[in-house]
Amino acid sequence: MRKLVFTLVAAGLVLSACSKGPKDTVLPSDPKQWSESGLKDSIEKLSPDDRKLLGAYMIRMGIGGALTGKTIPEGTTIGQAIEEEKKYEAGQGQ
Repeated sequence: MRKLVFTLVAAGLVLSACSKGPKDTVLPSDPKQWSESGLKDSIEKLSPDDRKLLGAYMIRMGIGGALTGKTIPEGTTIGQAIEEEKKYEAGQGQ
């Protein structure tokens, strides 16, 4: 019985570690690749509030990148982008 319970717990941990949520999706650092990278599926799974924050982040980084050459840091996930936008907006008093 213990082996069965251990096996089920281990299998559950493995499956949960392998499943990626939409916030785990990595954003391409080049805005030209945003439409080609399959982001749409991940974005559609976000809450409306998270979609708004991600959109604001992508616009800000896209415009900022065009003006300053600064791009989204390599390996940034959707979840990280949402958190960065929350911090940015809190600092702007929005």
